[in-house]
Amino acid sequence: MINILSILLTTTAIADSHKSKYYYDEPMHQEKYTNNNQWIINPTIVICKDMTIFDRKQVRFASSLWTSIDFKISNIVIAEKCDYEHEYGKIKIVDGKHISSSLWGYTKYIYRVHKTFNGKEYKVYKSAVIQLDKNVTDLDLLIHELGHAFGFDHYEGEKDVMNSSLDLHDGYLNKFPY
Repeated sequence: MINILSILLTTTAIADSHKSKYYYDEPMHQEKYTNNNQWIINPTIVICKDMTIFDRKQVRFASSLWTSIDFKISNIVIAEKCDYEHEYGKIKIVDGKHISSSLWGYTKYIYRVHKTFNGKEYKVYKSAVIQLDKNVTDLDLLIHELGHAFGFDHYEGEKDVMNSSLDLHDGYLNKFPY
């Protein structure tokens, strides 16, 4: 009996250690999101190696949640050295050195506003820089900031990875206040 219990506990610990690397706990209501924005080209996601703890598998997983709803990326690359400058056609993931200490992450973008023939405005993104506190390991935050980089605003309808409401998130205080 004790051997079976220790095997179950060991198996659960191994599963949890694997899950924590790729697990996200906030739901996504993609079918309810609205986004009329677009990228000028399919962007390349640049992982700035010494500036983030997220690896290629985690970034590929996080971006796949967005590409599953018709967003396309060109590639995911790892750069040995990065700066905080915008680069055409790229989404850079850098550390949070230049953001307020009260924020866990922030996404800045360069875009141009266009109008449809009936006057509705939309943005065409040229570049984005995702700044994440280097100590953040929460995959939800990476998914959230990639959502902004792909042009999505906060979704306030219900508990969701793109929601900014403190009442709807179980995690740390002010999880997504931006």
